[in-house]
Amino acid sequence: ELTRRGGLRPPQLWQLGQKLGLDLPLEVEDALPVLRDHFHPSPPPFSSPPAQCPQPARKPLLETMDLTYTYPKGPTAIRDLNLAIYPGEFVAILGANGSGKTTAALLLAGALAPSHGKLLIEGTERHASLHRGMVGYVFQEPANQMVTMRVREELAFGPSQLGWDAARVERVVQREARRFGLDLEAVPLRLSPGEARKLAIAAVLAMEPKVVILDEPTNNLDENEVRQLMGHLHRLQREGTSVVIITHDVEIACEFADRVIVMHAGKILADGPTAQVMAQPQKLQQSDVIVPPVVAVSLALWPAEPPALTVEALAQRLTARAATADERH
Repeated sequence: ELTRRGGLRPPQLWQLGQKLGLDLPLEVEDALPVLRDHFHPSPPPFSSPPAQCPQPARKPLLETMDLTYTYPKGPTAIRDLNLAIYPGEFVAILGANGSGKTTAALLLAGALAPSHGKLLIEGTERHASLHRGMVGYVFQEPANQMVTMRVREELAFGPSQLGWDAARVERVVQREARRFGLDLEAVPLRLSPGEARKLAIAAVLAMEPKVVILDEPTNNLDENEVRQLMGHLHRLQREGTSVVIITHDVEIACEFADRVIVMHAGKILADGPTAQVMAQPQKLQQSDVIVPPVVAVSLALWPAEPPALTVEALAQRLTARAATADERH
């Protein structure tokens, strides 16, 4: 509790131990014997829930077709990229530095023109007018998108450029200021790094895009601010906005993303439902993506099953299986 109050994230295995009433070591290799011993001598088998009925086919909001991008006088950062972003999904893009994550996102946002291939928006090939208000992009460095001298003006800038009337602009300005706790009279370039990041995100959300892409959105935020931000993004997703985050925080990706894309050397190394992708730890290491401790523990205990992705999910799985085993005895 003191750790969370201080804005720090407790280690996952410490959290798991607290939920199970165990003094768990913080290393996966050391925690596994304790768990196996506690569950006499190993956790009972886990059965996946029954498969859900197939969902109706959806049309993508954004779709790339053999997209390639070579920087002027520089390297080819993206090679033959084929991916689609669908309405209302939460996607995390993971990968090592230099893997092509940010370049891919800038191409999706229309901020870069591909050297080869196509970007389709709702089935139509990209051009500038189609991107207006459709895709919002939050840069990794907030100062790169600050264009005004007051927070109020910063929040109003995008909606005003889209031609919204003054009353509607004022409504979204007030809404985003409340959402992120922003002082409307503050000077953007004088904000702390954390406040500047919140303003950059708020200014993009003020335009109510169908897709919002955020590059390392949790940088410079403490754990309490991270939880608050992810709560906002999760609510946006439930309201129908597609959310795409580029992040090195695999724990956050596991908790919030429905789907994970892992980039490596300008190509997609893995793409699928989060549990499915996290079940391939050796493959993910090719792009320096290390699965969180709870995922590693879950895979070690039930190697043939989709892993638990969060502390809460693993604790529930362990206690539920233990209760079932006790009933059998």
